[in-house]
Amino acid sequence: MNLDALFNQRIAAFVQGGPPARAPGPLFHVEDDGQPGRWHLSARDHRGRPIALVRWHDVIRVPALARRMRDRGYTDADMYALLLVLTRAANLFAIDAGQRSNKDYALFGHVLHLLTLTQQTDAHLALRQHALYFLLFELDVDDEARDRVQFGEGRLLFHAERLGPRPLSVVVGAMYECLTLPRRRFAPFLEVARAFHLGWVHWLETPAPPPWRLALDAPHAALAHPDVFLATLRDDETRIFDALLDATSPQASPAAGWVSRLVLMHYGLHVLRHTPEAVLRLRDYVGDPTRFSLVLRALVTQGAVPDRGRFDALGLNICLVPAG
Repeated sequence: MNLDALFNQRIAAFVQGGPPARAPGPLFHVEDDGQPGRWHLSARDHRGRPIALVRWHDVIRVPALARRMRDRGYTDADMYALLLVLTRAANLFAIDAGQRSNKDYALFGHVLHLLTLTQQTDAHLALRQHALYFLLFELDVDDEARDRVQFGEGRLLFHAERLGPRPLSVVVGAMYECLTLPRRRFAPFLEVARAFHLGWVHWLETPAPPPWRLALDAPHAALAHPDVFLATLRDDETRIFDALLDATSPQASPAAGWVSRLVLMHYGLHVLRHTPEAVLRLRDYVGDPTRFSLVLRALVTQGAVPDRGRFDALGLNICLVPAG
């Protein structure tokens, strides 16, 4: 199951603003009858009918599953958290042709951190944990469930109430064993759902070398990858400044605009969150007050600035007032 291809498909549909292309494999997108332009990742049931993966739990008896999982030591609260995380996982690949929100860019940014920061260093592990937590937040997983899923020992762990931390893939596997798939009417669909859920866990916890790269042709595209962004920040900050300037260009292509929005987010997370006064170097590099004001407002609009008041403390509040 190629989740890399599905994620690139999600990005391409977002950038181009059209329906998703068909990716190879058992998963495909189906348009929502009640929300034209929104496409859900789906698989076929035993009669060939599509079922959205966000509705996978509709074909199982949740109370019976919870009872079998209790026999293995998992509580009802554990099951609530597990089912919520697995249900929301498919939303990472949902496509909305009409939506361009900060939430979407945040999702892309968090996934790119998880896929490209692969070194087993304290710095990378901390950034991956931060990205995982806020990815689940953007997927509408609540606090209690979010806190149960964390990195540890190089894997994604699920913190069960009584059993303690267990590899998330093991917990998911145990859940599907409790469904006794071969005898179920929806066994073909649930086999695909099982492969997807286990694949989703593996995809986020063990990115394959070399680091994941976008299938996107755009200026500064490399800087959308957090590992490249951080290396460039150390070696040549002006390249990042040039990409930030492109974020305000009305001539930018859709792909270039998408990249620039990601660079804005990375700059906010890795620079302004810790040292907001670093924006003064950007001001000095840009030179032109009008262009700098446009970049600064783009950072605020994108949500890349944790606290706008910190800009006010630097005497930059006038730069945030639109001209005219």
